[in-house]
Amino acid sequence: MDFERLFGDLENQFDAMLAQRERQSSCRAVELALQKTAPRELGGGARRILLTSPHLGADFVSGLEPKEGAWYALRLELVRSLRMLPSVAGLPGFAAELTRGAETLAQLSQEWVTPLHLRLFCAGDEAFEAVRVAEANDNFLVCGIGDFAVNLPLTNLLAVGARLGDFSVVDN
Repeated sequence: MDFERLFGDLENQFDAMLAQRERQSSCRAVELALQKTAPRELGGGARRILLTSPHLGADFVSGLEPKEGAWYALRLELVRSLRMLPSVAGLPGFAAELTRGAETLAQLSQEWVTPLHLRLFCAGDEAFEAVRVAEANDNFLVCGIGDFAVNLPLTNLLAVGARLGDFSVVDN
């Protein structure tokens, strides 16, 4: 057994792990390539989107999309690949670094101050639907769509979007 070669390989693996951790800790944006099942608004599999100040949860990635001035949270099943970027040319340097959490998209919804206006993309949809979220509980989002109230199962929720200008609390 060649111990020098073994230790050399272990050092290289350790250096690669440290380099990856450094890239993750300095990440200020993520570039996402999306599956074809993603909302048309995001271009499906034909488009990449950039999210600054990214947050990576257990089953989703979220962040600010700077060109549209929007916030998105997408389940990882809509993401074909994810590339971490330390900075983005042409964008202000105030973007926060990547944060990680163990929460799911369903758990994130429990933190929303309701009522509020959001755009939701659910399983089987082709585009985002503008809704008024009245309440989020453990299993459902209670949404107003037109004149109707709908209990939307959180398991069907694939993506959430909000233009920052429209991201306002609804008056009761």
